[in-house]
Amino acid sequence: MEHQNTVASTQQVRFVQVKMALLDFKVWLWTAIDFCANAATQVNGMFGPSIIESHGYSPQTAQALTALTNFMAFSGMASIAYTARILRGSSTAIALSNILTICGFLLVLCSSNPSVHILALFVFSFASPQPAAHGPAWQMCNLQGNTKPAMAAAMASAFGGLGPLATAFVYRDEDRPQYTRGHL
Repeated sequence: MEHQNTVASTQQVRFVQVKMALLDFKVWLWTAIDFCANAATQVNGMFGPSIIESHGYSPQTAQALTALTNFMAFSGMASIAYTARILRGSSTAIALSNILTICGFLLVLCSSNPSVHILALFVFSFASPQPAAHGPAWQMCNLQGNTKPAMAAAMASAFGGLGPLATAFVYRDEDRPQYTRGHL
């Protein structure tokens, strides 16, 4: 417990640990995972209605089905703690949810059936937010020292939090901003 600043500590920043955090590939890997997880969580909310509507559903039906995908996302977030307990580790649970997310993408890529695309959106909505819940917490619990876990969690939160910002600049071709010469 001394390594986690819970007993006695000088509360000093150790620059050796800052350097170790910046040079540790696992910290950067988890930061990248957190970036992708946070970006993926935004896909459902931002693009869910348009994805569903593009398969021939009315805007009202697309909005209603988006409520179901949001429920799937909530279920996925709520179940990650139980999944980690069953699989005896959050790393295994995060890997499983990443595999499910990849399966959702593969379903979309490998099929032209609209029903399969909707199923893939449900799978993706369930699995994609799960790693976002564990990113900074995993680093705080699995790195030693006073400064390195805090630095790693800060990197995961700061750079990982840019994932939703990145999704704000993703458009379908028909929804992209139109720039016309001579207009501001």
